[in-house]
Amino acid sequence: YAYHSDSGEVFHRGYGDEYGPQLRTNDTLGMLWDAQAGTLQFTVNGEALGVCFNGVHGTFYPVVWLQGDVRPPMLRSNFGQRPFRCDPFG
Repeated sequence: YAYHSDSGEVFHRGYGDEYGPQLRTNDTLGMLWDAQAGTLQFTVNGEALGVCFNGVHGTFYPVVWLQGDVRPPMLRSNFGQRPFRCDPFG
């Protein structure tokens, strides 16, 4: 499951679908996975974009792929240690 920041498309198993906006410098991309419901959605700058995948069950490991001319690349992750920009429960 992937969000391509250059196009806003979401991908799974090599297939892509139009979904959200192309990201710009300083945008914040978030991912909300509801393990009980099996749904996955992304957020951009705290705004939920809606469910893009259903039937998402199993064990997953977060991966980030940085590509481009930004030197040095900047990435800040939040796995719940700070408040989220998008309230996943609200």
